[in-house]
Amino acid sequence: MLFSELSAFIDMNDSVSNEREKIQKCAEFLKKVSEKELETAVRLLDGKPFPWYYPKAGIKKEWFIADVHIGVQKHLEEKERVTIGKIHDMLESVIKSPVKTKKMLVRSLFLNMQESESRNLSRILLQSRIISSKILVSAVASAFNAEREKVARAYEISEDMGSTAVKAMKKTLSGNGMEIFRPIRTETPGRKLEIEKMKYYDFPNTVFEHSPRGIKIQVHYDKKTGAVLFFEKTKGDITKKFSGLSKAFRESCVVSRVIAEAVISSLKKDISEKDMWKKTTPKILYLTDIFAVDNKSLAEENILRRYEFLKNSFAKKPEIFIAEKKKLNSRDELEVFFSTFDRALVARRLNSRYEFGKSPEDYVEIV
Repeated sequence: MLFSELSAFIDMNDSVSNEREKIQKCAEFLKKVSEKELETAVRLLDGKPFPWYYPKAGIKKEWFIADVHIGVQKHLEEKERVTIGKIHDMLESVIKSPVKTKKMLVRSLFLNMQESESRNLSRILLQSRIISSKILVSAVASAFNAEREKVARAYEISEDMGSTAVKAMKKTLSGNGMEIFRPIRTETPGRKLEIEKMKYYDFPNTVFEHSPRGIKIQVHYDKKTGAVLFFEKTKGDITKKFSGLSKAFRESCVVSRVIAEAVISSLKKDISEKDMWKKTTPKILYLTDIFAVDNKSLAEENILRRYEFLKNSFAKKPEIFIAEKKKLNSRDELEVFFSTFDRALVARRLNSRYEFGKSPEDYVEIV
């Protein structure tokens, strides 16, 4: 599909104010997009051309804003026109390329565009939302006869409407949007609470867990290929920096595939996060949560159920620890649990659903 077709749809969408009509027209457009181009096309409409873990991939506004006017002057033959496939290839290359190459790749597209195309691509690369996520979710559900709630949940977990749309088209939304080696947004505490104020807390419906300090990461593992990914949200793939721990993780894991949450920490006290990055610092890996085992998504399981999967997915290894989780009956028991660990504690409601990418109020850090 030519990018000019998507650009024309964007212009048409801008002229429509009725939400129901926007959803209908968007669904009609998505049905025309091929499976191969759907992921990129939907990401562009979402105003998120890159996955969330590659925010802007180093693109700068000054690289292309002047070229918006150059494209107007140039007569383009059909064979020169930019397709969605070309944009996909450019985006993939930009992620991996040095700065000078990024600039050349971005500018080359604008030189082969008409004015309206240049204008709309500028909006997209600056990550301006083209269509609201609410409308996109409804349009994807409508276009591919999927349940809206499943589409919304898959998008919430992956924060990637493009991959969600492809799963909806293929009728594979049952995995809740999780995909091995595609990082997902994780949950963070919504508030802090002093331990002295926990006297009247709802203990029967709460799970308490040790929260080690260190480098918080997400771990993806595929036994068939032996591939391990340590992903840190600001630095991306850090696997090579911690090759010893990744090897220990691989040897400890007893399941075929896993997506887990962990903290790179140390048994030594008073080690700062900065020191964790040093090769000389002895390190351990605390496994704190698990989201998928083999081909099973655990997104809808409660915290204790996920904890059982976590414990059963790993064999004992000196460098691998599993952060303990417990139901407690009183503040006295909480203080004992607190004293057995020189780091922090967190509390979650037993039956609360994991809120990917959010900071829910019922997820509490105890200080």
